[in-house]
Amino acid sequence: MTTRAISLGKDFDIVWCTGGDFVVGPLTGNRICMKNYSHVTFVLASLAGNGTTDDVTVDLQQYTAYTGGTTADLDIVTTYYIRGETTLDGNEDWTKTTQTEASEITAIAGTQELQNLLIIEVHRDQLSDGYTHIGLNALDFGSTDVKYGVIIAICHLLTPRDPQILPYALTGANP
Repeated sequence: MTTRAISLGKDFDIVWCTGGDFVVGPLTGNRICMKNYSHVTFVLASLAGNGTTDDVTVDLQQYTAYTGGTTADLDIVTTYYIRGETTLDGNEDWTKTTQTEASEITAIAGTQELQNLLIIEVHRDQLSDGYTHIGLNALDFGSTDVKYGVIIAICHLLTPRDPQILPYALTGANP
């Protein structure tokens, strides 16, 4: 029996967006080119913080280019899912949260002292005309506590490919 990556390349690619101490200031996520993807699922994973005041806060952006270009809020977030517990061990329920259409999810109460998983999904047809890239930023969670985490993107492919020849997620170019 051998190990294989069956879904990587066939169904999805995974991209590092940003990570670090979410409290030291905003962390800008990498821009992902949407031309090769039907949709992107952003996953924020964070450790429990050392206090109770600085809660999870993110902002979804759209861009006209990989670097430079025009930046705008992508005001489409109406639903997101979160799970949290002192120690995530796989037995937590996902909590579906709805909000008025916005690019921000602001200060999810009670998330600072928990380990968290947050899911936001963006479909290619949700970008405004002329916009080609998206990114999820971790906003300044506050200044009192420390909370480390990462944001990764699961990029759902339009065309299956061998993992060694997946297009570059940030530029959209082929290797």
